[in-house]
Amino acid sequence: MSDISQDKKKVRLAIKRQISILSDSYLKNADNKIRENLFALKEFQKSKTVMTYLSIKGEVETLEFAREVLKRKKRLVVPKVQTHPKTLLACEINTLEEGLSPSRYGILEPVNALIRQVDLYEIELHVIPGLAFDKKGHRLGRGGGYYDRFLSDISPNAMTVGVCYECQFLESVPCDSKDVPVRCVVTERGVVYPAEGE
Repeated sequence: MSDISQDKKKVRLAIKRQISILSDSYLKNADNKIRENLFALKEFQKSKTVMTYLSIKGEVETLEFAREVLKRKKRLVVPKVQTHPKTLLACEINTLEEGLSPSRYGILEPVNALIRQVDLYEIELHVIPGLAFDKKGHRLGRGGGYYDRFLSDISPNAMTVGVCYECQFLESVPCDSKDVPVRCVVTERGVVYPAEGE
């Protein structure tokens, strides 16, 4: 295993421990603040098509965010994992109440019969999960590489927003040439535009 891989593994373990000790009340309050910070983004307000992951345990909660996207009459797009080849399909959905089923990873995804794939260049804002982000926008994922491949294919004009709790926002995370940074990071404490801080 390379030094970078070892470093990533150590950070992943440390972050998972950090999240595991956060109280339910803290997480609920932080999720609400992160959602408010997302809604306040001018890029969100201007966008007509928004893609977000649908959260599982240990991630910033996004189901309420997704519901609000629909309420605001924006197009809502969610990822569907494809294992051969390893990639994410961008699928439009009109409701969170039906047509979704847990994948092998426990992530809610559109059922095959209801897949409506969206051209990636139509998506103006992407909400991206991560185990950690740093002040330059680098992202540490769970190790599958799905989002790094996906982010390489989206419109260069799209806004990419990493969301995480403050304990996941680090000075720096181990990264390599395949890792694609996000353009903005949102935590419960606020919003950081890494490119502006360079």
